[in-house]
Amino acid sequence: LIHTSNKRRNYMIFDFDGFGFKFGMYATAVSQKSAGVSLADLFKQMTVDSDYQMALIHYFYGAAVSYNESKGIKEKPTLDKVGDLIEKIGLEEALRVFNESIQMPKNSEAPKETGQM
Repeated sequence: LIHTSNKRRNYMIFDFDGFGFKFGMYATAVSQKSAGVSLADLFKQMTVDSDYQMALIHYFYGAAVSYNESKGIKEKPTLDKVGDLIEKIGLEEALRVFNESIQMPKNSEAPKETGQM
């Protein structure tokens, strides 16, 4: 595993042997479109839904599409292929990558309260 993070641009890349995932704004948009729900709902499915595996696959699918496009890889991932890739790295490693991908960048600050509505 090779992990690249560009906190100034708010994305993370995880390179594995021959494939990878790039988490960021575009990956989020692709995941939401693929799953047909908001990111918040997708995360909710991962925690309370009996079909959490499909929600996880949709989340990683967006990152796989983003990775391939950013690297100029012509092959388009499929949900099935992403499921296979998650199995290849193992669920424990996939969950570690997931947890790291949703962490707030270390150099960011919480929004300041302005008192305005």
